[in-house]
Amino acid sequence: MLRKSLSICALYCCVAIGHANANDFNGVWELVSGEYVDGSGKLVDYQTLGMKSVKLLADGHYQFISMAGDKFWAAGAGTYQVEGERYVETPRFVSYPMETATVYAFRFRRDGELWCNERWQDGRRVEYEVWRKQGATADKAKP
Repeated sequence: MLRKSLSICALYCCVAIGHANANDFNGVWELVSGEYVDGSGKLVDYQTLGMKSVKLLADGHYQFISMAGDKFWAAGAGTYQVEGERYVETPRFVSYPMETATVYAFRFRRDGELWCNERWQDGRRVEYEVWRKQGATADKAKP
């Protein structure tokens, strides 16, 4: 009986810890800095575009909107999962062309109120972003 109770308790703790990890992302995030590889293979720093973006994460759902200077850049919404050091977005609605069943998987790290993530494709980093939880006072981070 004791063994069964301990097993149930351990299982509950594992589920609760995993769930708490995902909930740590809940909130409004503001883009601090970043870069991406464009369609021609060129590395583009978000600062050169005047990129601004806000992302809202709530209970496994996300939405974002991005502006380049004073012009609309992109928006999207869908679901997300946090698994270990992986943050995975499954878009449902986007403002840009997207292939069916697209999933964006990022490796991430948290440093206080900063959230740094990077996406790799064929051995090359194709996206790097630093986000700050809105309302936090962390210094700006560079890629």
